[in-house]
Amino acid sequence: MNKELLERVTELETRIAFSEDQIDQLDQTIYQQQVQIDQLTHLVEKMRQLIQQSQLSSEQEIINTKPPHY
Repeated sequence: MNKELLERVTELETRIAFSEDQIDQLDQTIYQQQVQIDQLTHLVEKMRQLIQQSQLSSEQEIINTKPPHY
């Protein structure tokens, strides 16, 4: 191989290695974000259930409470 071709191949190999590293970093970031999304989704569902239970409890209190004039 001549020197120019060898330099071009070396440059391409360097770019590929850099691109692979970037892809690995992006994959890790995406994975971490998905874990966080899953945790937040679970938390939102728990909060929704708590709010719903609280509303039901409040409704039961209102139903069981006698009006002030009794």
